[in-house]
Parts: sequence; C-alpha cells; structure tokens
Amino acid sequence: MKRLFIKLLILSVFLFGLDWGGGLILRRILNNSPDGRYYKAIYTLDSSTEDLLIFGSSRAEANYVPDEFRESLGFSTWNAGRGGQFLPFWYSLYLGMGKRHIPKVVIINVENDFLKAKDRSSAFERAGFLRPFYKTHLPIQPILDKISKSEHIMIKSDLYAFNSSFYYLLRPFVFQGVDGKREDMGWKPLSGTMALQKGKPKIVKESDSELSPLFVELFEKFVSDLNSNGTKVFICISPDFGRIVQETSTLNYLKSMKGINLIDFSSNTEFITNYKLYKDRDHLNIQGARLFSQALAKEIAENL
Repeated sequence: MKRLFIKLLILSVFLFGLDWGGGLILRRILNNSPDGRYYKAIYTLDSSTEDLLIFGSSRAEANYVPDEFRESLGFSTWNAGRGGQFLPFWYSLYLGMGKRHIPKVVIINVENDFLKAKDRSSAFERAGFLRPFYKTHLPIQPILDKISKSEHIMIKSDLYAFNSSFYYLLRPFVFQGVDGKREDMGWKPLSGTMALQKGKPKIVKESDSELSPLFVELFEKFVSDLNSNGTKVFICISPDFGRIVQETSTLNYLKSMKGINLIDFSSNTEFITNYKLYKDRDHLNIQGARLFSQALAKEIAENL
C-alpha cells in the first residue's frame, strides 16, 4: 500500500511538473507572438488605448479600416474584430480590459439575425480561444465557465488552457501577416474581387423569428457596461452583396433598444448591388472596406 502511494505521489508530481512546465513554455510563446490572433487578443486586453474600438466577427475584421476612422473622426482606432467569433468572445474581450482603458466610442458590428434563437452552444466554445487568459483576466471567467459544467475545473490545467490553440499560437512564427499586419491596427484586408454577379438582390423580411433570451441578456449587459462607463455605442450592420434586409426580429429589437446608435447598411443598395466592392458575398474587399468605413465614419460624425 505504501509503495502504491509513493508511486501515485511520484506520478502526480510528474504530471503537475509537465503541466506547469508545458504551460510556462506555451505562455512564453504566446507573449512573444509577432502578430496573428493571439497578438491581437493580447493587445486588445492589455495594451489598447485607442479612442475608438471595433468589436465583431469576420465582417468587423475585414470591413472596418482604422485609418479611415482616424482620418475622418480624429480618433485613434483599433479593430478588435475576430473571424469566426461571436457575442461571448466580444464581451469577454471588453470585460478582460477591465477599467484599464475606457474608449470614447465603441462600434459593434452585428449580423441582422445575430440574436435569433438557434443553436448558439458553439459560440461559447469558440470563446474558449481566450482560455490562456482565464487566470490573468478574472472578469472573463463567468463567460468562459459557460462553455461546459466542468470548464472551471478543467481550466486549472495549463496545458488544457492551450489545448485548442497550438495552430494559431505557432502559425505567426512561420507565416507572418496572415491575420493582418501590425500597422493595420487589427484590420484584416481582403484583396481580390468576387466574380461578376447578375440578377436582382434578394429581399429579406422575417420579423417573426424568436430571439434567444440568453444572447439578448448578454448583449444588453455588454451595452449597459459600455454606457455606464460613458462610452458612446454604435451598433452597425454592414452590407452583404445581393441581399436587401428590410426587416428581421433582431433588427426590430435593436431599433427598440435605448443607449445605442443603430447604423444599418444592410439595405444600402450603393454597396449591396456592386459586386466589385466584395471579396465574397459576406465580406468587402480593400476598396469596399475603405468606402464603407468612410461612409460609416460620416454617419458617426453626425451622431457625436
């Protein structure tokens, strides 16, 4: 019995050392990332001091050009958008910043159905990208704990925190600039133009879709936190090619919200019908992004 106990003790010490040492190495790699997704997260959480911050998914990351907002509004700008992420990630980034920096203006890019009730379980799992910051940025813990019932236990392991991060952690050391260059201030420019498109735009009108109570609550908390800190909040829906959005349940809800300024480009035919401004149906190319950012900055200026 005593021999078994000693063996178990040795194994436990070995596993603890492996976890601690592996985590130490991975965190050093993380903190020295030359660019990429983790560099962007670290900058947003720990270093951003810009007047204007942009949150959202891939549309935010590709469609919003910081230089255009700086030149039009005189505000230093950082694009914290992240492709493939959703509301739990955006809010976690903001919570993780804490009171370190309170921006003057925040733009949140949303899709016209982002509050629609559907399976959103993957949204919290995707926010698990921020697991390496769980122990150092305490305000994000309640969001990441929603990933699963055992998350708050599993996250005690340093190796688990980096479990799904190896690819994005190591990629910048091999292929730099994939997620945008440092001088682009978080913007991920998309070059190229989609193929010639013909036909009339599709009309979207669905106002009877059920909204998700969980994400409505999370979004209202996000906006409430921003407002309580004195930040001017702009909610923007950027245009998609070939789709005119007349009405959705999410859009109706946003129009009823207080404490925000809603700027909706989802029915702007100047952008929607011009395929030359798009990389694909959902994302503007470099030319389109600059024109869109200029138009949006003008709208914001009128509301400041």
